[in-house]
Amino acid sequence: MNVVISPYHFYVGVVPSYIYRQHVYVRPPRVVYIEVPIYVDGYYRGYRDSDYYLNRTTWWSDDRSIEAGVRNAVEDLEDAFRYSDITRLTQLADPTTDIAIFTQGRYQYSVRSNDYLDMTRDFMVNSDTVRFDVFNVRRRSNGVYNLSAKHVYRDREGGTSAVYLSFVLERVRGYWTITQVDTAPDRL
Repeated sequence: MNVVISPYHFYVGVVPSYIYRQHVYVRPPRVVYIEVPIYVDGYYRGYRDSDYYLNRTTWWSDDRSIEAGVRNAVEDLEDAFRYSDITRLTQLADPTTDIAIFTQGRYQYSVRSNDYLDMTRDFMVNSDTVRFDVFNVRRRSNGVYNLSAKHVYRDREGGTSAVYLSFVLERVRGYWTITQVDTAPDRL
């Protein structure tokens, strides 16, 4: 097969669901920090070992144990998707660090960070974001955080649909950098 699933595959009708295999390579990360999403009766209910976000009484921004640099990175991520501002996302991508792409918790392939930014820029140009919220920030290891987000967008018919994303931020050469990205649909 000459194509692989796009990181934005679950955004039906927004961008092409597949990309050419020649732009990716298979080299799984040494450590996988992405969590496998949980579905109950076919509907998204969150990620393993985390509270279901609707039951939470405090949001990640209320958690003072999160480092200030991570807080800034989360705000950049939210603003990038909310306002289709790729420059905010470039601050979280190191050109020398590759990004591992997952779907529903399963590793698919890796891409160069510049290729991920190009795909995301195309996605942002063609999508209409209604809401993008990081609802859980969890420290996974020293210098590693997992962010869970919900992206609500307007589909071709004018209705709204949701996709859940998980990003891994790792401290690379003193900067918070995206190293792993996962997407999951709101229902199976």
